[in-house]
Amino acid sequence: MPASDSTRFDLSRWKPTRDAPWWMLGGLAVGLLLFAWAWQVDRERATAPGDTAPPVASAERPPPLPAPVAAGRDTASGMGAPRASFEDEADRPELVETAPPPPPQADLPDPVAESDGAPPAPPTPAADSEPRPLPGQTPAPSYPSSAFRRGETGVVLIRATIDSEGRPRDLEVARTSGSRRLDRAAVSGVRQWRFAPAMRDGQPVEATVNIPIEFLR
Repeated sequence: MPASDSTRFDLSRWKPTRDAPWWMLGGLAVGLLLFAWAWQVDRERATAPGDTAPPVASAERPPPLPAPVAAGRDTASGMGAPRASFEDEADRPELVETAPPPPPQADLPDPVAESDGAPPAPPTPAADSEPRPLPGQTPAPSYPSSAFRRGETGVVLIRATIDSEGRPRDLEVARTSGSRRLDRAAVSGVRQWRFAPAMRDGQPVEATVNIPIEFLR
């Protein structure tokens, strides 16, 4: 059945109007304005705080690793003192752990002294001393009045044994003054004295001393 003439489009009958170019230019201008407006909105949204999109991982290759530095050269300057190199594994230094030394023992004898065969030194004894008169315990003998009137003077040397308690005993005249009165007075006076006893090895012992007594007018 042939088609109706009303449904056909006759291209030869279509002719653009005089205002068609202006409408085309206006549509193009509107399209450009819409594109510019959309691009500006996207730019403001991308630069707004808080809306920053996460950075996209760069597809670039990572930077190359630094080249190995030859032994014996400084990494900063490239030059330096040469270092020892070990061609064989047996020549490499190894850390050797050593046990700490034992603590010193003060009570043990000196092994050096024992190896020499020398006997240990004896303890130092206490200093020895002789009898000494105690201060304030040696009053002067009385001068006999009869010898004083006669003008008798001289020095009497008394030998006395001082016991371990510091008391004199066994007194005798070792050298006379020439006057029996002065000699007896000297012996009587020294008998009243008190002494610090003699010391031997830290112990008080008896000892004999000579004590001069001088009588002068």
